Amino acid sequence: MLMDLTFFFALLGGLLVLAFVANRLVRFTHVPDVIILMATGVLIGPVLHWVNPDIFRGASQGFGSLALILILFEGGLDLKLREIIKHFGSGLFLSLFSYILIYGGRRGSFPFGPAFLLA
Repeated sequence: MLMDLTFFFALLGGLLVLAFVANRLVRFTHVPDVIILMATGVLIGPVLHWVNPDIFRGASQGFGSLALILILFEGGLDLKLREIIKHFGSGLFLSLFSYILIYGGRRGSFPFGPAFLLA
C-alpha cells in the first residue's frame, strides 16, 4: 500500500510539472495545454499501460469537489453585486416564463424550487 501511495504522489507531482511545461509550450506550438495533458493521459494509460486508472478512483471525488470549490470561490471574487441587482428582474421573469412554458404547471413534472434555481 505504501508503494501505491508513493507512486500516486509521484505521478501527481509529475502531472503538475507536465501541466507547467505544457502551459509554457502553448506559446511555441499553439496547441492548447489541455490537449497535451489528454494525449499524455491516453499514452501512459490505455496505450502503454504504465498507470492503472483505479488508483485515481478514490481521489477523483475529492479533487473534483476541491476544483468546484475553487471555481466557485474565484467566481465570487469577480462578482459584481450591482450587475446582479440590475438584471435580477429580467432573470426572474425569464426563469418563471421558462418554467411555465416547459412544464406548463403539470403536477409532479418538476418541482418549482429546483426549476427556479436551475433557471
